[in-house]
Parts: sequence; C-alpha cells; structure tokens
Amino acid sequence: MESFEKRLRRFTFGMSKEIPLTILNSYSNVLIRQLKIAGEKSLIDLFILGSHAVMQTTGEYIFGHGPLEATRFFLEAFVDGDTDDREFSRIASEIHEMRNASQHRWSSRRVHEIVIDNRIAGGWKEDSGKVVLNFRIYSQDFLGAFGPGGRIWNWEQYVSEEDLVLRKYGYILDWLGLEKSHPVATAIRELRGFAGNPSAIKGKESEIQRLITSHFGVQPF
Repeated sequence: MESFEKRLRRFTFGMSKEIPLTILNSYSNVLIRQLKIAGEKSLIDLFILGSHAVMQTTGEYIFGHGPLEATRFFLEAFVDGDTDDREFSRIASEIHEMRNASQHRWSSRRVHEIVIDNRIAGGWKEDSGKVVLNFRIYSQDFLGAFGPGGRIWNWEQYVSEEDLVLRKYGYILDWLGLEKSHPVATAIRELRGFAGNPSAIKGKESEIQRLITSHFGVQPF
C-alpha cells in the first residue's frame, strides 16, 4: 500500500485531477468488481450500499454536490439510458432512500413504496403509486458507467480547473482529519472564499502547500 507520506505528497503537489483519478481508478479496480458480484448474485442491499458510496464520494469530492443531488447527478450523467424506463435519475430520491433506510434504519415507510421486480420489461416503472425497479437492469446499467467506454471516464467535462483545485484541498482537509484550528485546515477553509479569483486561488494554494510541507514534512516533486 502507498505510504501516508507518499500519498499526501502526490495529492498535494500532483496535478489538480490527481485525487479524482485516484478515486475513480480505485473504485474501478476494487469496489466495482465487488459490486459486479453483488449484482450477479442479487445481493441487493450490498449493491445499494456500495453503489451509494460511489455516488456520494464522487458526487461530493469531484463534482461538488450534496447527498441527494450527488445521487441524481451521477445517475443522470453516467447511468441513464435513452428511454424513460432507463432514466434512473427520475427515481433518484427513491434510490437514495433505499440506501438511507438500509444504512440507518433497516426499513422506512418510503421503502414500502419501492418494489424490486426483475420480471418487468424495462428498468423501472410506476404502478399504483409505487416505484417498481428492475434490479438486474439497474445494476447492469450502473456498472456500465465504469466499463469499457463507460461515461464516467468523461468526468472532466463536468468540472472546471478551478473546481478541481478547490475540491482537491477540500478532500485533503477531510482526508487528513485535522482539527478546525490546525493552520492547514484554516488556510483550506479560507481558500474557498477565493472562488472566482484565479490569482488569489493560486497564491493561497502556494501557502497551503508550504504549510503542508512544514507540518507533515512532504516535499514537492
């Protein structure tokens, strides 16, 4: 496994897309392979939990979205098909709730409004006030986002260079787990206030990098 120091050095002094590429390649090589097995064996809860981790991590740290919007955005940008029954972003709220209930409460009233039925012809449909989801199709379409030619590999079209820099240090802040009063944490929080000012961002970034070198001993390449 890559050492803490080596990874922090790469995250801090590497290119702005270093962290997104690390996240996406790691998921592709590890979690997506596990999700494929879960999908094939109809391990629905495990698939929902694992796919939720993918959507939330990429949604927040690459694309800057909050919880439900991260789910909706990921499905719309990378999973949705060309027909109404394959537009899973239209039921993003229901898919999001399936994970929340499984993770935190085991069940919920809203989950009773969602039916898993692989016999339906399409990916999902509404029936008598309930959402009927074909888990087999949904899991295959979700995994297809990471497959050969998968749309996730075109992720850069959804972010700007400024976005990448701001989220880079937001990720580093959470990854380090620093106290709010830590000088590096303070500088990263201040960086967010320079959105829309490229020269100020560049200057603050240099300051953050110097602080990381000072406190953690990692040097530029």
